[in-house]
Amino acid sequence: MTEEKKYYTTEEAAKMLNKSKATIYNYIQKGLLVPLPDHKWRMLNTRVFPKEQVEELARKQEKKLGLTTTEAAKFLGVSRSTLHKLVKEGTIPAVQGTYRGRQIFYINQIDLEQFAGENAAYLQSERLKRRHYYDKERNIAFFQKFSTKAGREARLVFDTGGRWAFLFPDTHEVKSYEEGIFKEELAPSYELNYGKQNTSPGFLKMILPAKHPLTMEFFDMVYQQYEISNLLLHFDPADYDTLNDVEIHLKKTVLKEVPEHLFRFLDRYVTKGSLLYDKEGYLFIETDIETLTISLPKNLKEKIKKEGEKEGISMQEVVLRILAERNWEE
Repeated sequence: MTEEKKYYTTEEAAKMLNKSKATIYNYIQKGLLVPLPDHKWRMLNTRVFPKEQVEELARKQEKKLGLTTTEAAKFLGVSRSTLHKLVKEGTIPAVQGTYRGRQIFYINQIDLEQFAGENAAYLQSERLKRRHYYDKERNIAFFQKFSTKAGREARLVFDTGGRWAFLFPDTHEVKSYEEGIFKEELAPSYELNYGKQNTSPGFLKMILPAKHPLTMEFFDMVYQQYEISNLLLHFDPADYDTLNDVEIHLKKTVLKEVPEHLFRFLDRYVTKGSLLYDKEGYLFIETDIETLTISLPKNLKEKIKKEGEKEGISMQEVVLRILAERNWEE
């Protein structure tokens, strides 16, 4: 970088801060900006300021407007694209401001807290869709089994900083991902298949004890026979030390060579859907949703569609909610 690029002129500083030149001179008097000595800049007939000084002042001023969209997305636990969609629709109020010469949105944390309180189910659904348990670039996933050449087993987990790490079940020791790969020479015990997404409605839901060995055994079976694209996981907090439960969502499928003791263990933790088992070792995963095809007047379908867009949910979810509110007789 040349020396010239390390500085802002008065005009550039004014643009960066979204202020007039007169305000910049006022900032100089207040000591908020300290111009550099004239020396060779004198020929430019302008004062010059260190870039980092101007940018730091811009950050301090703009932070007062609220959280950036990146910060807001992290606060809600959703993707940036989802956050932008909610802002664009006006579902979450936002104001525009200038940051480093760019126009961006700022969001008040109080508005985010209100939205989170009123839309807990929607946010839970969006968090699940993010598949934060899976690293597509490395093709690795939470609780995936790795092993050394000598046969020592390790499991992929998150450390207290939310980074990938390895848990060694025999000693309960946690080591960084880099140390596990390069020093311990760990390698995956099986490859993961992302696969094609199943668009059929419904999921089976289980909440399993995170540190039970049979939970680990079930993850191995799922990862070897199932597609990542149809598996949703939720766990909070993420780091293994304080983790108690893992919420698992699975589309309708069949798993093979499942021992009966594993079926009996899993069946205790099913909260939605059902498990069926036969003596041949087949485990049938059934959702609690069945398809019903109906014909509707066009205007009624449009009303359902608009309601879904307003609430940020699918048309199916709108209809299910309407039906659920009716007091059905047994």
